[in-house]
Amino acid sequence: MVDAAVLLREFLLTQASVTTLLGTNQNHSIYASYDMPEHFDPSLGPAIQIFRSGGQRHTEILELVDARVLVKVWDDVEEYERASELYGAVSDALHGIFSVSLTDGAIVRALEVSSPQELTDPNDAWVQIFGFFHVICVPAPDTA
Repeated sequence: MVDAAVLLREFLLTQASVTTLLGTNQNHSIYASYDMPEHFDPSLGPAIQIFRSGGQRHTEILELVDARVLVKVWDDVEEYERASELYGAVSDALHGIFSVSLTDGAIVRALEVSSPQELTDPNDAWVQIFGFFHVICVPAPDTA
């Protein structure tokens, strides 16, 4: 099964409007996983975290994945403006895309379904802005 978070990560890595705002953390500062890696350092710049928070395969078209994806932007203490700028670039890049072919599959459609929320992590005071996207995707023909 194709992972919507991995496809979104792959797509965002091709978007200069997003990548130019990222820091120098490992993995190009975009992570398709539930947990942030231990080596993430917000002093090196912001990062994007993407993971599926719901959704399933379509009941009649088994290759079609209908996912709810959470996209978070993390940044250092008091870096609200920079985090907001990055989240805006991510939202602009993702909202409304359709029929995007990538290495591991295709994004049929992606729509932002919630307004972005902002909070400060209570443990380390890092800034976090997040929103949910509805993503429909299919695996590449040879991986179905």
